[in-house]
Amino acid sequence: MKVIVNKKGLILGAHVVGTGASETIQGFLIAKSLKIPLSKISEVVFIYPTLSEVVKTTATKALLEKLNNRWVKSLLKLVKKI
Repeated sequence: MKVIVNKKGLILGAHVVGTGASETIQGFLIAKSLKIPLSKISEVVFIYPTLSEVVKTTATKALLEKLNNRWVKSLLKLVKKI
């Protein structure tokens, strides 16, 4: 699986290959069509167990990568001091 996003986190495209790919890609298709940032998908509750759960996992990983940004860490340190 590969998800391509722009700087705002909006999905530009996604590739899913293998068994259940058509089920898995639905979440990305909906988010792209509605211009929902990838990070917002991590808030969605998917029916479990299902292959589309991987969409939420991918979105959560992308959100965590954003939070691991140096700028965000600096901002959090500043907020702690207040």
